[in-house]
Amino acid sequence: MPGDERSPDVSGPDNLPLGLRDELGVFSHEFNLTTAQRERLLDLAAREWRPEVSSWDAFEDALVCDMGFVFEISRQVLSEYTETDPGQPWQVSLMLLWAAQAPLLDRLPGALVHLLFGGAWGSGKTETTKNLAEFAGAPFFAGGSQAALIRTFDEAHGKGVPVALDELDSNCRRLPDLDGILRTADSSTARYRLMRKVGDKVEPLDLWVGVPLLANAREDLEPALRSRFYTIELPHGQREGLVERNLYKARLSRLGTRFRAAVIRAAAGWNAGDVERHVLDPEFSRRVAALSAVFPRDKQKAAILLAVADILGLDLSSEIASAVRAREDSDSGAGEEFRDVARAIYLERPQNSGMPFEIPLSAFLDRVNLDRDRRHLRTYSPRDNRIAGELRELGFLPGRSKIKRRTKGGRWFLIYDGPVLKTLNLEDGAQTEVRSERIQSDFDDGPAEPGSWMEPETEIDRAVRRLGPTITYPDGTVTDRRTGAILPRSPEA
Repeated sequence: MPGDERSPDVSGPDNLPLGLRDELGVFSHEFNLTTAQRERLLDLAAREWRPEVSSWDAFEDALVCDMGFVFEISRQVLSEYTETDPGQPWQVSLMLLWAAQAPLLDRLPGALVHLLFGGAWGSGKTETTKNLAEFAGAPFFAGGSQAALIRTFDEAHGKGVPVALDELDSNCRRLPDLDGILRTADSSTARYRLMRKVGDKVEPLDLWVGVPLLANAREDLEPALRSRFYTIELPHGQREGLVERNLYKARLSRLGTRFRAAVIRAAAGWNAGDVERHVLDPEFSRRVAALSAVFPRDKQKAAILLAVADILGLDLSSEIASAVRAREDSDSGAGEEFRDVARAIYLERPQNSGMPFEIPLSAFLDRVNLDRDRRHLRTYSPRDNRIAGELRELGFLPGRSKIKRRTKGGRWFLIYDGPVLKTLNLEDGAQTEVRSERIQSDFDDGPAEPGSWMEPETEIDRAVRRLGPTITYPDGTVTDRRTGAILPRSPEA
């Protein structure tokens, strides 16, 4: 708690002699030491640090007593095994705070912090997820059946460890229960009721899902789902030597075991009541309020991260603040990106010919992706779930200003009509509200493709598209196919 012996400490391994700390550079970079290296370290530890240290296991156990040292060593090792951005050191700190939750669930408030790796194709999302799962002792779900998903969460429950999920976007499409689990697993007491087949019967099961989740996704998740995660965008390009290091992961598992032991030891003086009093302390509330989180859920998750750091006796406020800022940027960045591109395209348009200006969706996304590709960020495709919401925010609505033209090979087009121009603050939209006859005749309102924005095509829509808007009977009567109204006969009839 602030002000007592458990206050955050930034000193690190000050209780280790300088010579031993220097020698332990070997410990951090070469975990599988030779016998000669181990003997040298043990001799140094016995002479300058703790005479009772007589074996390598005792030496490692003694190191666990220093949470600051173990945290720093773990940060160095994880940075070597993950594709994080070297210029963003908060990313590895966030990973360690996420991993520290599991041993502390009986002390922490109920809310959980989940972690998601994003990035372009080939950025190392799956391998980074596997490596952090190895460190945290988390079972890794790569895909499969509902039974495999149940076994993964049961294993995590039994061991008291997190769960790692590969390719969250595609696995959610294959397993609807996974989508439900993600929306439910927001506290350490969460249960998800599903139906599973047992023999010839279907039985309900209350699956325990109250566990910190680690995942990666190839495509942008819908905002409601993405908001449940802290997202780390992995840069494009593989770190030198990572392929070779990934062949030897025993180091990660062993260090992860020591890290969890250090977490448990550091938290030994805290119980659930201590944590509650600490979190409700006005000084803690002031620290949470100082963070830039806008939404209550984000502030709640940031408070959990601060509480974990305080329990461990570490001052990580600046790293947590950086993580919160990055989260806010990721939530708002796409909207600003789309708005800037939409405005620039309209201002660069040819002279107005009296028709509402329009542009193929593919050309619009090419413009958006140009800068994203330059920054090695994931590019968008017309099937990305997040695009629909971003375009809707700009006023591009299905059936009005976001249409698919059959005369253009079924391509999608964005039309800068009045509401769109008004939303973009380009001009008064009233003058372009009237839609042209050509737009109406070219409009094709279905069928919707999987992942498209168009509403599902109705039977009447399908009939109008295939057979035309009217029905002509043998006696010459003509009716509107949609409404059934009798239309005036032409003079020729």
